[in-house]
Amino acid sequence: MKIDWDNVPDSDLTESLTERLVGLTEFLPPWVSRAGTCTINATKALANASFYYGTNAIWVLSTTFVIIVLPYAVSKELHDLEVSEAKQRKEMLLGPQGKKALV
Repeated sequence: MKIDWDNVPDSDLTESLTERLVGLTEFLPPWVSRAGTCTINATKALANASFYYGTNAIWVLSTTFVIIVLPYAVSKELHDLEVSEAKQRKEMLLGPQGKKALV
């Protein structure tokens, strides 16, 4: 049985977005369809490459921080702690008058 689509009321016709896009590709020239496909594929490739290189960059930066910066920060903190302990020992040994001598 063949349906005469010209006699079907518009309210009875429901199309999904996919059906509309397929119909649009049939209407447009082939070069427009190819250009759209190439654009979508290039966008996907760019997103994948950005994600790949972005995650690698994060990995490199975080490991560099752990290997280079963190030991320096810990040793600096230990040095500052030793200096403050030495200053505190001098204050205890010299008494209240020793603070004036240290300044």
